[in-house]
Amino acid sequence: MRRIGRLIRPSKGLLVVFSTLLTFITVTLVYEVRKGKEYDVWKNYYQQQGDWKGRLTVASNNDILMWEYRPNAQFTAATGRYTITTNRYGFRGQDRDLSSKKQNTKRIAFLGDSATLGLFVEEEETFVSKFEYYANNQYRNGSVESLNCAVDGYHTVQILELLKTKVLPLLPDTVVYVMHLNDFDFEFSSAHKVLYFRRPHSFVWNDIRNTIWPIFYDYYDYSFRRNKDAVFQAIKEMSSMLRERDRNFIVVVLPVFKMKEKDFNHYPHWKLHQAIGKFLSKEDIRSMDLLHSFRKENQPPKFFGRDVWHLNPTGHDYVARTLLPVVLEQ
Repeated sequence: MRRIGRLIRPSKGLLVVFSTLLTFITVTLVYEVRKGKEYDVWKNYYQQQGDWKGRLTVASNNDILMWEYRPNAQFTAATGRYTITTNRYGFRGQDRDLSSKKQNTKRIAFLGDSATLGLFVEEEETFVSKFEYYANNQYRNGSVESLNCAVDGYHTVQILELLKTKVLPLLPDTVVYVMHLNDFDFEFSSAHKVLYFRRPHSFVWNDIRNTIWPIFYDYYDYSFRRNKDAVFQAIKEMSSMLRERDRNFIVVVLPVFKMKEKDFNHYPHWKLHQAIGKFLSKEDIRSMDLLHSFRKENQPPKFFGRDVWHLNPTGHDYVARTLLPVVLEQ
């Protein structure tokens, strides 16, 4: 009996493994509970401080969109001295009836995030508004309507859903998706809106991943590696959807504005632009990479950009004039 007892007695190694596993599970559960409580406190604070308390942004009934703009709303920034006014469709811009279209009118819908929305500048300073102004002074075959269908913080999958649900009913002749490298980021570049509307599945895993990846990857490289398949698939769906309806589609790629650089000649993310361009060319999707245009100007990024992601008034004007021949030639 003594011999049998010795045989079935757990070894010290197994006890150590079991004890370690039990400790890990306990610590993980405690961490999840604590972080969950912190998240609830943060979410309540963010709800009070965010821009969706009856002003501009509201929760969307669409799970993919997560948030959208309130129709006929107005938001005036506490800093920066600019105002965003939405029309009856919940998009930035003047209110007009888009249920029908006049003869000889070319309607162009611009999709994108806060760079296209024109965060930090007035409505008339955005490249969407300037595009319409310049077009109607140069377009000889009729008039042009330029629609700003951008929503701040949206990534490519959200933009696809926006096209399906809210933009196609506006009957655009051409859709221009103004793409930024942060469109590959599905979490961090939305000013915490994604975190607010979508609770992390695991705080432990989320915090570990967010601590480790910056050690090994640049932010843009990491986002591209992680989400490029989903982003490229969404763009393919946009293209297919518009082709089926005999609508034009153009993807315009914006560079990151490295404000301390003296020009765009040592731009660090050109390989990502090349990869995007290669994909678009393979799928026969019309595109324009504005990195090349900015580089030819021999100006520092701060000449066009307000910060790494947003254009200043000079940049908006430049983009509008640069896109004019590309978009109107279709």
